[in-house]
Amino acid sequence: MAFRCCPWDDITGEDALTRSCESTPRVLILGSCVSRDILNFAEKGTITLTDYFARSSLASIGSEPFRLEDDHYARISSDFQRRMVRRDLEKTLLHDLSTCQDVDIILIDLIDERFDLYEASPGAVVTVSSEFLMTGLVTSKDRSSERWIRNGSERHRELWKAGVDRLFALLAEHGMADRVVVNRVFWADRMEDGMPLPAQEEKQRETANSLMAWMYGELERYVPERGWMKFSDEVLRSNPAHRWGIAPFHYVDAYYTDALHQLTNMCLAMRQDGALLLKSGELFAWSGKISCPAHRTFFLIFKDNTLVHKQSYSVDRRMRFDTRHLPGNYEVVIFTLVMDSVEPGQMAARRHKSKFAFHIDQVH
Repeated sequence: MAFRCCPWDDITGEDALTRSCESTPRVLILGSCVSRDILNFAEKGTITLTDYFARSSLASIGSEPFRLEDDHYARISSDFQRRMVRRDLEKTLLHDLSTCQDVDIILIDLIDERFDLYEASPGAVVTVSSEFLMTGLVTSKDRSSERWIRNGSERHRELWKAGVDRLFALLAEHGMADRVVVNRVFWADRMEDGMPLPAQEEKQRETANSLMAWMYGELERYVPERGWMKFSDEVLRSNPAHRWGIAPFHYVDAYYTDALHQLTNMCLAMRQDGALLLKSGELFAWSGKISCPAHRTFFLIFKDNTLVHKQSYSVDRRMRFDTRHLPGNYEVVIFTLVMDSVEPGQMAARRHKSKFAFHIDQVH
């Protein structure tokens, strides 16, 4: 598995002998199955899904929590669906995100922005997903109420922008904003064989794509170009044999393969720590945890499970070690002490650990 080169001018990928890592990239998803199903195409153990937030509009998190009695949740038979609805109503996303400090990528897609919103109580807006409707809190007669907020309406867009502002303010506060990746997809208008999808659904597809295009434009204010996954029309086609059935956002396998390739490369590019072995026999390692006010880094090197070098906690984020071409199995362990300000004059530390494994063959 390749990693990004060390950020020093004298180290290049071409110099590396071997590069591998025991810790797999960690991804958190804010979106839908178009992102979650990407991981089904990954080899076991190559990407870790830390959490998955679905069935929730970003507009929802900009509003107040809403408490619903448990007997309403009990009407949802699926544990997963029940958990997603509760998270949307109670706005636990913000708290849960703040505890996920060890993720490499926060992957966002907008497919679940297709739902309407509902003001369950003053200031508390919820996503009207099909799973939410199972709670029985609202019925079809509520659609004519002023509390029902139509998807794409001016009020909906204002609430969505407020939710995005709140989300990225939280991410910036915790030094996580640079880990966001946007999965830029649209509803398909054709099947895998090129045949058009039903004409009677064309207006719905155009409306959904127009709204998402506007939302992508808003997200460009927060996410730089390197944080965007983009696809050709050829892979954004509907798969008639998709595991979840035919839908404009249940794509052909080529999409998931392409998406996995892009996501993997982005994971490698955004890793906070790294190590590199040069042909000269020198080993370099570095810590990239630099988003917080202060930190310390501790390096350990093991050869054949025996400690051969250590660099105690210091402000130095780099380590250099001469292996002298001695054959064996090497392991670099990096401990980064990230300091978070709690109160004036006080600091609380979080310890992040990375491990990189190398093998040196006998040099003749």
